[in-house]
Formats: sequence, structure tokens, C-alpha cells
Amino acid sequence: MIFRRSAAARFGPLFILLFLSLPAALAAEERPFSVQMHIHGLSNHNGAVRPASMQWHTWYAKESGLDVLWWTDHVEIFEMYDTLTIDLSRAEIDSSDLSVRLTSPQNQSRRRKDLAGLAASVSGGKAAASLREGYAVMEVASEAGSEDTARFAYRPEGERGMIRRMTFARPLLNGLLAKTKISTPRVDPSARVFFRFLLSWRNYGAPVSYEIRYHLAPGAVETESQLLDPSTVLVSLPWTEGDADLSFDLTAAARLLQDGEDASLREIEWGVQAWNGASAALGVRSLLLWNPVHDPASFLAGERRLADKYEREYGVVAHVGAEYSWVEPHLNAFYPDSALAPSLFNRWNRGRPVHAWVAEVHEKGGAVSLNHPFGVAPRLARDDEEKARLAIRDRAEKILSAGAYGADIIEVGYSARGGRSLRDHLALWDRLTARGLFLYGDGTSDSHGDIWFGTESPNWFVTWIWAEDNSAESLLRGMRAGRMSFGDISRWDGAFDFRVGPYRCGDRAALPGGTLPLRVRLDPFPAGAKVRLVQGLIDESEDEVAYLRDRTEIDPSQENRIALDRPCFVRLEVYLAAAEREGEEIPLLFSNPIVFR
Repeated sequence: MIFRRSAAARFGPLFILLFLSLPAALAAEERPFSVQMHIHGLSNHNGAVRPASMQWHTWYAKESGLDVLWWTDHVEIFEMYDTLTIDLSRAEIDSSDLSVRLTSPQNQSRRRKDLAGLAASVSGGKAAASLREGYAVMEVASEAGSEDTARFAYRPEGERGMIRRMTFARPLLNGLLAKTKISTPRVDPSARVFFRFLLSWRNYGAPVSYEIRYHLAPGAVETESQLLDPSTVLVSLPWTEGDADLSFDLTAAARLLQDGEDASLREIEWGVQAWNGASAALGVRSLLLWNPVHDPASFLAGERRLADKYEREYGVVAHVGAEYSWVEPHLNAFYPDSALAPSLFNRWNRGRPVHAWVAEVHEKGGAVSLNHPFGVAPRLARDDEEKARLAIRDRAEKILSAGAYGADIIEVGYSARGGRSLRDHLALWDRLTARGLFLYGDGTSDSHGDIWFGTESPNWFVTWIWAEDNSAESLLRGMRAGRMSFGDISRWDGAFDFRVGPYRCGDRAALPGGTLPLRVRLDPFPAGAKVRLVQGLIDESEDEVAYLRDRTEIDPSQENRIALDRPCFVRLEVYLAAAEREGEEIPLLFSNPIVFR
């Protein structure tokens, strides 16, 4: 599916310049670059129905006409220093569904707190599960004379389904190994013991999920790997009856797949299968996962290598930053290329005072965003207006008391995040501005996978940054000056900017007094678009925002003047009429404010 359409096809004329154009010299020096400023490839942590690879997102970026991807993988992936151990030596089996509850203290440690147990999947034949000498044993027997497969498998799960913690859903880049201690008391020749490792998704024109299968092969002398199809690797392992330690080199096996190193583990499954009256049994005592290489330099170099590769293949510029997420709040760091170094991703940063870390980012010439200010819940809360108002008030007070941790930007371009709507995010932003905390706003997706547009991924906003070129240094200058707007690139792409007198979007200016003309640039002009003006007073003593213009519709082709006799902020919003529902509007574009003090 191609999302990109020409401006002429979507809106008629190539562009419409409303009221007075911005200076010609400006257009020659700068242009808006569309940027996705919060995206995850290596650190998908199962945070989507289809956890994605870097290739997946780069493919979608090209299809949507995006100029720049700024990778912000969670900093944990740059130093995968710990080993995940699933310990079955102490467990409980539910006789009703054969699921396993993990009771070992090792399974309940803080970094593995969402590893709840093993979900059982049974089909055909007869299945039984038991605990024997520290092994969780599964047994399956097929029906004699039946061609149906009897199957019994286990899959590690969290309390709400897929395990999301990155100690489990970790990248294959620079090596991912697994090891298990098993017992095979009985396997008929026409039965199978298997382990399946499901990897993140990619898209070469259609969604594809990679998979590595390991089969125990009676009579095999050595390990043999083969490509079953473009998405599946089969590794046959020598098998002998009794107890054994099995090792799985997932990265080596994935090299048989196209872009195989660009993958993260998302699920594990093991089990037994039997046909035509055969039976099989498998006991598992433990399963370990670890990355043998776990220094920041190696992972940073690997991500940079993949980013450069996809930039060459797809033509979408790629920059590398990181999301620091071991503390609350989550913060994104955007670095100039000259400052990017492994030391920025070291474990010693963990637990440092947040303000000190933000100050270091600034010293390196970078910028910092305060991410998803209401939290990470993907769905809207069913609150009444009063509950929403209180949630905005409480969150604003927390951010104000912390001084936004020294961040420069706040993520407010979300359709639905943290239980709050886009309107709630904008109200929070206005409240902070009115109280004297001036943060630039951006629109992001924080995508870990799934399609970029539509109901499956409601947050698909991007940010347009005015810059001389698409280098990290140039884009950072635009960020720090607030030369940004954000909105829905699936419906529009072009130039959006405005001025009030000599002051431009993003400026923070001394109060001039009197009135000044408002000049808007919106090209191409979306057919049927409504431009709305927001002007609010700045008064740190007031709890609520006093709006002088609260989404007042304006006609930019006519003269509009802004009264500037009191401290205030001015910003613009653009909406489209929703064709499917009369009276409803689709959010399209949002500017950063000009602040007058």
C-alpha cells in the first residue's frame, strides 16, 4: 500500500501562499524536513502486535514520504549485560489447562517481574504435564491410524500476554545465545521435539515475521542449518535419549535470512509433536538467554551500521539517539553526529540525577524531549470532563515542580496516549506555557511496530523541522529554535509556518505592545481546511489558562491582527472536515507558539 500522493493530486494547485509570503531569502536557506523523532527498531520490547525491525520502519518511512528517521532505541539495549534465566526446577502446574506457574525467586526478580509463567497449547491426541526431578515434563500421544498431528507446546508469557521486558525481547545484533537443560525420556522415530524462536517483523511489500526452528534429529551427527523459505530457518540438532544441554546460536542462524541481524526476539516456544500413534515426552529444567557482547560501543556501531545500510537502500536519512527509560520520566536524547559516542550509553548513567544527565546532553550540543507526559497506556480513558481536567492539572503540577527536568521539548502530538486524547495533550502544553514553562512541542509515534497508519497504530504524527539541510546538527538548530510543526503526514506534507509581525513560529520575544499582523504560510493549502488561532495569557499566578482566542477559526487570506498588550502565547491549529462523520474534524497540523513576555 502506497501512502504518498502528490500534493497536486491531493489538494489541487501545487501550493497556495496565504496573505503575505515569508521572505524569499528564508525559503532559499531553509525548508521543512519531516522527521519521526521517536521510533524503535532494535528495542521493540514486544510493545506492538507486530514488533518491528529497523527495516520495517524504514520501509514505511519511504512509503509515507518521510525525510528523516531519528532512531531512539531504549538505552538498555546498548548494554545487554544480564542473563535471563527461566527456572523450572520449582514450578506449579495447573491441572485444568496444563499451564505452568513459575515460583522460583529468580523468575520473580525485578528485571523479570513480567515473566508470569508458561502458557500451554495442546491440539490433537492426548497430552499430560508433570513435574519430575526438577523438570517440567510434557507428554503427547497421537491417535493410531490418524493423520492428524498431536502437539503440546509451552510459551513463556507475562501477566497480560507477551513478555515486554527487554531482558526477554532482546536484539540479535552482535550475538544472542540461548541454552536449555532438557530430558527426553521417550521420543518415537515418528515424533519430534522442537524449539521455535520467533523474531521481529519486517516488510518488503508485505508483512513478514522471521522464525528460527530447532529440531532434535535422531541419528544426526552434526548441526545442520537450512533455509526452509524466505522467512524460516531450520536447524537440525543431533539428539540422543536422556539428559542433555542444548545451545542455540540465534544470530548465526539468522544470518541465512535477508537482513537477519536486524531482528529482536519476540517469542519462544518449545514442545513435542507426534503422528500415527507415536508418542513423545520432553522435560525442560531451565532456559537461559544472553548476549555475549554487551558493551555500548558494539551495539552503537551495529545500530549505526544498520541505519546507514537502510539509508542507502531506501533513501530515508537516519540519525541515532536514544530513549533513557530506566527512570521516570522517559526522555529522548538527540545528539549531533560529532558528539555520538559509546560513553553516552554506558550503564554508569543509570541512576544519575535526571537534571545532571540532561545538562550533559546539552553540553554535547544535543536536545532533550520529555516523552509521553501522561504515561504509556495506548487507549483513551473513559473519563468525564472533570476527571480529564484534574488529570491535566495534576500532571502539569508535577512537570512544573520538576522544571520539566530541563528538557527542551515535550511530546504532545499523540492521538491517544497515557489514557488521554490529543486535546488533553494540547491543554497540558498550554497550561505549562501559561505558567511560564516554555517547552517546544513535537508529534511522534513512539512506534515499536505495526502499520504506521490506521486504527492499529493511532499515533502516526511526525514533526516538520525547518533546517538548512537534513544533518543532525542542522535539525538540532531548528529544534532548539522551535522551528517546528507537527501533524499527520498521511494526509498532508508541505510547508507550514507563521509570523506575528517580525516574530516567527518558535520565537520567545519581549512584549511589543499594540497589535501586529498575523501571516500564515500553508502550502499546499488542504482543500476544506480550517485554520484555528489559539492565544492564551501567560500568568504564573493563575491555575487555569485564560484564552483570548480558543481555537478561533480565521481566514488567513484576510487581514488578522494580534493584540499584544499582555504577556501571551500564539499558536495555530489546522483541521480537516471528516467526510465519514458530519460535524467531526480531523486533526491535521499544529504549530509551535510564539511567546511574548
